[in-house]
Amino acid sequence: MQPDPYKRYEAHSEFMYDLRHPSAEFLRASPAPRLERNPPLFWKGLSFFLASAVLFLLAYPLR
Repeated sequence: MQPDPYKRYEAHSEFMYDLRHPSAEFLRASPAPRLERNPPLFWKGLSFFLASAVLFLLAYPLR
């Protein structure tokens, strides 16, 4: 599935082996999204951004 032909598997068996035995890099847990780590902080930040945008648009109306 790799677009670059030099990075593709040469044999089907190599691909099947990697599917059955994933590398440690792949299994390393990535950090949870910010929304899941601290939901109140995410929503407070989003609310602040939206309120700032509304105030900006009210102060400088579009022509």
